[in-house]
Amino acid sequence: MKQTESTGDESSVQLVESSTPAKSKKETWLDVTETFTRCAQELGIGELLHGEKFGLECAMNAMEIMDPKMDPNCERKRAQRKICSFRQLLEGGSIKVKDFSSDELLGIMDELLTCLVTWLEGQCLAQTVFTCLYTHDVTAIEDRALKAFCVGIIKICSYLRDVIFRGGVHEDEDQQTMTFGFNLLEKDVTDQKATSMLKEADDVVSRSIRVLNASVKRGTGANAQADTTDVKKQLRCSNAVLSRIRFCKALLIMCVQLDKLQCSGLDAAREQTAAAIKHTSELRETLDIGIRREGNGINALMLGFEPLVNQRLLPASPRPPAIMSREQALDYIETSLREMQQVYCIANLSSLHTIQGSCSRFSWQLPFPTLLSRSYLICLFWEREKVFGKYNVDELIREAVQMFTSPPSLCAKSKLAASQSVKDIADEFAFGCAQPMLDLFQAQFYHRSKHRQRYFNVFKKLAVVQADVGGCHLIIVSSCAF
Repeated sequence: MKQTESTGDESSVQLVESSTPAKSKKETWLDVTETFTRCAQELGIGELLHGEKFGLECAMNAMEIMDPKMDPNCERKRAQRKICSFRQLLEGGSIKVKDFSSDELLGIMDELLTCLVTWLEGQCLAQTVFTCLYTHDVTAIEDRALKAFCVGIIKICSYLRDVIFRGGVHEDEDQQTMTFGFNLLEKDVTDQKATSMLKEADDVVSRSIRVLNASVKRGTGANAQADTTDVKKQLRCSNAVLSRIRFCKALLIMCVQLDKLQCSGLDAAREQTAAAIKHTSELRETLDIGIRREGNGINALMLGFEPLVNQRLLPASPRPPAIMSREQALDYIETSLREMQQVYCIANLSSLHTIQGSCSRFSWQLPFPTLLSRSYLICLFWEREKVFGKYNVDELIREAVQMFTSPPSLCAKSKLAASQSVKDIADEFAFGCAQPMLDLFQAQFYHRSKHRQRYFNVFKKLAVVQADVGGCHLIIVSSCAF
């Protein structure tokens, strides 16, 4: 704590905040640990000192400095190495940016995909995707394949973060959308540029594969068998790299197409989703090639990754999260993509009854749909205040009522339908039903632990709608003759 002594009176002491500038006063630091401990001993069991600016909430949120369980910066001191940024490692020549071996390149790509899925499972970007040092400055990467892949993953993160945020069905335990100041390349790299980079990397790797295939075919001589075996290993690695680049490209194009208005990119997104599922099986067959982390906990390291590099950016967080296995990450990706295929089918429906039934079946299927597919469905369902960006919700409600009960006020041949006052009442009722119906749809896509609370709020609104129905009926009957 800082103490400020007045130059005129030595006995007067004023305690001020350390951030307050005081050019005309002499500033020193005062150790209050002993005084604080002595005062704390005078408190009984269960007693708390309540100050003007320090209450129970502050006490619960307080962090004990240098406690490994509370202070995240203690993790850096427990690490058996010096924690350096990407720029520091680059200037010291301690990190590769080119001439990667095949197993190194595949290991980095697989680990980056695993970090992406770990983020989608509820961890933060700073402790998952951006523990990959290459994502801090993609312009410094000289390997074309790795550079394009990193750019693609960052752009995918940008799209998925936006969809999850707009969907609004995530809870704090589901997803963390904070970026901690990291650049998601939203302005620096356009979608067209990112897709073009992946296409160029695809072409480069494809050319090398053609060269290797030609080498296998013309292998002759005494050492031909040994040479052919080495070439086949290189060929398998190159095909694995190509599969990852194409998977990343398909995933990025899917995100771009789903961002188009009025679900106009739905067919292209469906095609890219099918391609991504196909590449997922190819990725699974070559997971054994890439390098993996060595060590445990905070000392689990591999080329291009540093789990503690962003620790100072985080709030009180005891330790880095456990990164899921690569096999689990692929399972999550494949499950999400297959759920997206169900989302595309729902987005092609135009009847409120069929949409509600399909959404209900989707929501209650086992296992519970991932946050990614749920967020995409709600974003596609309610776009620019229209259902799937095409249909007015009050018109869909009128059609659903007409199909379900066919009331005289909505029948074309009825005298009631010709009355302007009846039309106004029916339009006002349909408009009033819009928000409760939207809330009902959205409630289905929240985490199941929140369903009871969400449905309770929806049922209260539907009770109001039920009361309005009776009121509308009495008004119509009293004002019109059959």
